[in-house]
Amino acid sequence: MRANFLRLPLLLALFGLEAAGCTPPLVTRIGGDCRTTNDCTSGLVCIDSRCEKPCRAPADCGTGFVCTGEICVQSASIEAPCEGGCATGQSCVQGRCLCSPESCALGCCVSNQCIEVSDASCGANGSVCVACGGLTPTCIGGVCTSACDASACGLGCCSPGGCQPGLADTACGVSAACVDCTSSGAGHKCLNGQCACTSEADCEALRVCIGSTGRCSADCSGGQACRDGCCAGAGCRPGIEQTACGPAGGVCTDCTTNPQGRRCANGACGCADNADCVTSAHGSECLGGVCGCAASDDCPLGQACNQATHQCSSSCAGGLVCNGGCCDLTDHCVGGTGAAACGSAGALCKSCAGNSAGDECVNVGAGVRDCGCVSSPDCSDPKQPVCRGTGQCGCDVAADCPAGQACDTTTHTCEADCGAGRLCNGCCNGIDCLSGTANDQCGTTGGSCFSCQALTDNKACTTPAQAIGANRCGCTTASTHCSSLKACRSGLCSTNCSPVGGGANLACNGGCCDGSACQPGTSAGACGPIGGNCSACSGQASNKTCVNRACGCTAPSHCTASQCCSTFTDLCSAGNTQHACGNGGLMCDDCGARTCLGADDPGPGTNVVNACQCTVGGSPTQCSSMSSGTACQNGPGSTDFCGCNSAVNCSAGTCTRDPTNTVGICL
Repeated sequence: MRANFLRLPLLLALFGLEAAGCTPPLVTRIGGDCRTTNDCTSGLVCIDSRCEKPCRAPADCGTGFVCTGEICVQSASIEAPCEGGCATGQSCVQGRCLCSPESCALGCCVSNQCIEVSDASCGANGSVCVACGGLTPTCIGGVCTSACDASACGLGCCSPGGCQPGLADTACGVSAACVDCTSSGAGHKCLNGQCACTSEADCEALRVCIGSTGRCSADCSGGQACRDGCCAGAGCRPGIEQTACGPAGGVCTDCTTNPQGRRCANGACGCADNADCVTSAHGSECLGGVCGCAASDDCPLGQACNQATHQCSSSCAGGLVCNGGCCDLTDHCVGGTGAAACGSAGALCKSCAGNSAGDECVNVGAGVRDCGCVSSPDCSDPKQPVCRGTGQCGCDVAADCPAGQACDTTTHTCEADCGAGRLCNGCCNGIDCLSGTANDQCGTTGGSCFSCQALTDNKACTTPAQAIGANRCGCTTASTHCSSLKACRSGLCSTNCSPVGGGANLACNGGCCDGSACQPGTSAGACGPIGGNCSACSGQASNKTCVNRACGCTAPSHCTASQCCSTFTDLCSAGNTQHACGNGGLMCDDCGARTCLGADDPGPGTNVVNACQCTVGGSPTQCSSMSSGTACQNGPGSTDFCGCNSAVNCSAGTCTRDPTNTVGICL
């Protein structure tokens, strides 16, 4: 039968069936002849030119077949004889030596060989050997089981109950002992065989999930959220402490300095009463569980309360009132102690520069600060020139005001109006204050003005050195402020011109001072220039009379016997000069352009003293007014002089001839 079956392909070829496209039918019977597995029906393979069904266990074979030597064979044909016998661990099955349950009862079969059972070759009763691994790494009783040690589970993990896939949260690992991640500090999730986390919910309390590593950690410095707590710098805290308060997964806050309040409640800083808001920057009142303000008094000094937000800040925009200090031009609360921004009680700040009350910011009482002064230089307003005892610029008395103004003691300001009983620093002309120093408007402080110019004497408005402000009519110079023959003595006109405290005589108006009283200065007994000293001319040897307020002569009698009186200078002269030429007891002649000849000159003769030169035969009037004589005498040599021939030629004196009786001169 087998030989015929093997010849079937040849017969088909002979009859041309293959050429005609006829395909042999597939072998469907176990044990049928074949050339390749393609000749066998599905589920069978061609082994040793027979279509066989592979098996690993009896269950792989159908009814009437057993799994022997890794193939299914009919159970009734196992006892068929094999030529030459079979090796140890084999039995003859259908004429072939195979590893079978009968021949390999204590082992397993690999390539028709009976193999001793191990983890690498596991089986029993001649079944096909299997290499244990993965989640069943241990061969026990010919079967791969999950029994394991730490590294025997392949990519799984070893638990007390055996190998596990290593992917469960309660049994997690790779080629190692299983770990229960639900109690692991690294994370409660099993990811890739390791305990890890995907969020803080996978971590123990007060730990964070580090995203970059997938591990839980106590360090939250990277900004990760803590489980069941808040992050305080680098570590997680429960979030219920005063110094580390915060919601789960949030950031911890130190409530001791938090403006919301010093108390930690429900993971947030807040307050239970006002005591928790003592240091709060938002306000000292506990409002609805958080610190805030209801009025400016609830805020720290230098801040204002925003009624909309109930929070304090330095902003005073929109008319907010500052607690202390004042609101400056930039809408911010400031201390109010500087001259540039002065104020108190939350009012608007003032600039004290040029302020009438004073250039400085001062305390004006009861903690109130306002523009004022420390000293009078701080007062720049001329109407309020003095720093008063109140620390405000103004005036209290007339002397506090500039000259020509009055102090209004109600408003404490200086005014030009001297009505309503205001006393002037100067004098009042009935309407306005004047300085009281003008000659036509003179007066003492608080008095009426009067005109000094209308007086005969003391026409100047003066202020005695010993009585400043007590202006009076007086004098500073006699010539302008005093009447004739009076001197200005100690500021008042007087006829007494004697020295004051030593020194020179005082100047007299219109006269001279004789040392005690003013004199006209035109008499021989008291002669002198206006404003100068008097001289007693009559007591002198020459120049015995007063000529043009100076001692001089108008006649020969005012001179000594040897002098002539010059009409040219009104002074007594020796008579030997060109304009005062003559002899004693006579008036001097003015020779004009001619020479005055003296006793030593040739001409007049030994008895002639002085005479003007003339020319005999010249103008008949050249000697007409000469006191030496009206006749031109021909003197010795070529020197001619005015002289006399007889008494007719002399206007005064006697015509005296020289010894030779040749010439004469009036003496």
